[in-house]
Amino acid sequence: MSGRAREELVTGIALRYAKAGKKEKGAILDEAVKDTGYNRKYLISKLGRKTFSRTAQGFDGRKEKRAYRKRHGECGKRGRPKEYDETLRASLTAIWEMFDMMCSKRLVKLIHDNITAIASYPPFHVMKGDDEKLMNLSAASADRLLRPAREAMRMKGRSGTRSPGSSLNTMIPIRAYYTMDERCEAGFFEIDTVVHCGYGPQEGALWTLTLTDVSNGWVYIRALKAKTQRCVLEALDDILDHQAYPIRELHMDNGTEFKNFGFLQWCQRHGIAYTRSRSYHKNDNCFVEAKNFTAIRSYVGYFRYQGETAYDAMEDLYWHLERLLNLYYPSVKLLSKERIGIRTKKEYDTPRAPADRILQDASVQESYRERLEEYRDECGLIPLKQAVNLRMKELIALAEKEGRNRRFSRDDA
Repeated sequence: MSGRAREELVTGIALRYAKAGKKEKGAILDEAVKDTGYNRKYLISKLGRKTFSRTAQGFDGRKEKRAYRKRHGECGKRGRPKEYDETLRASLTAIWEMFDMMCSKRLVKLIHDNITAIASYPPFHVMKGDDEKLMNLSAASADRLLRPAREAMRMKGRSGTRSPGSSLNTMIPIRAYYTMDERCEAGFFEIDTVVHCGYGPQEGALWTLTLTDVSNGWVYIRALKAKTQRCVLEALDDILDHQAYPIRELHMDNGTEFKNFGFLQWCQRHGIAYTRSRSYHKNDNCFVEAKNFTAIRSYVGYFRYQGETAYDAMEDLYWHLERLLNLYYPSVKLLSKERIGIRTKKEYDTPRAPADRILQDASVQESYRERLEEYRDECGLIPLKQAVNLRMKELIALAEKEGRNRRFSRDDA
């Protein structure tokens, strides 16, 4: 029997089943189970959805139950009632948008760790009792609630350019990966630069220097007036003056801003080991390459920035952004990766802010951890985020927003 024929049979006996008594219903079910092949309980639920009973008054004045066939759309939605209403969805969407549309696992961790500050912030409109729901919110539920907003706000972009290699390959040891022990010890940093040239030439454009710790995700961000040895070393000196804990190693790509004698002498003078990636193997520097988008492009975009005013605005933005990312924004860490057929199964740890990872890292000296904990108490999540948003608008207002086709216009030919 086809599916349409079984459905017609169930529809035909639904009204007779609703009017029948207990024994007659059993007989009807026995017959229908043989004809359709449906499970008995499943058949009962289907028959119940197609009819309903209503108490009515008969011709003799007595009240009796009458069975009616349900029209299309009268069955109603089945399952558990909704726990999170549209008000909570709006509040969660506002929180997600303010904190840079991070993934649900990181967002839920951020909300749980800072629920008091988030619930008391008026623009989020967290109603009474919703703070408890936010505390019980899981990452899967957050994904479902944020699905409409994510569909409407997809971000796309292009990556920056890379520099060619140089002739110092034999002097710098190659590192293709980090061991599991090194991934658990703080101080192993990857370093890279990002150009802010828009769709034009790199000459005169500003750059960004990025450092990230392989172990805990701690980042250092500095603006550069040019991709030169002098600018890079000045930025590194400033990082050392404000470092949260000692830098043990710098792992670089094959860019000329790093692969030079001045950079090598600087590392030797400060007792910092240095390694480089293999040529044409971008994944050797994968940790900082990921930060180039999440910590740089997501905030300054792909516009062209140049000049002293834009440089000062970018430095001011990075001062607040660096503290927001390190002290409050949770990040995930890859624990294991297994290849199963054509699929790759990855396992991640619980999302935590880089500061939390450092405070629990025994490889970092106690004095550095105590100083970090005191410094974190002085900063607030909401004020830092508001400062970042304000300085983002100021910086983007200084960008040269030329169109994609401006570079190839016929007037310039």
